[in-house]
Amino acid sequence: MSPAMRKTIRPYWAVSTLLLLGTLLGCTGSAVALVAVSIIHGLHFIARTDPRSFPSQVRLAWFALLLAGLWPPLTPIHWIMLVGTSARLLTDYCLLARLIALLPWNRRTPLSAALVCRAVLSPPRPGPFTAE
Repeated sequence: MSPAMRKTIRPYWAVSTLLLLGTLLGCTGSAVALVAVSIIHGLHFIARTDPRSFPSQVRLAWFALLLAGLWPPLTPIHWIMLVGTSARLLTDYCLLARLIALLPWNRRTPLSAALVCRAVLSPPRPGPFTAE
């Protein structure tokens, strides 16, 4: 991922986090704005990278969770997403990215308990996460 793309990551997640909070607090229009920002965010990354790339996968999964959480029985998903995006902004730790890295097409080694522990418990570091 280019340095220019890295610079756009934090603002997208910051705006998404604020709009997600607004959605959870019932602010009018927040959900529509959040969906719009998420679509723009995803399309931006898909246009500049391979649609199958890891960053695109994270954004697609986030968008799917966002849509699922719009159904009232699944609203708790949005609270989990709020915690996750806040953690991403504050610490650069993204649990969603780490879980997506464990999918078969994103790893080179067999899935094991040790790999899952390493993926979930390793401290954040600069650059994209890999679960090798």
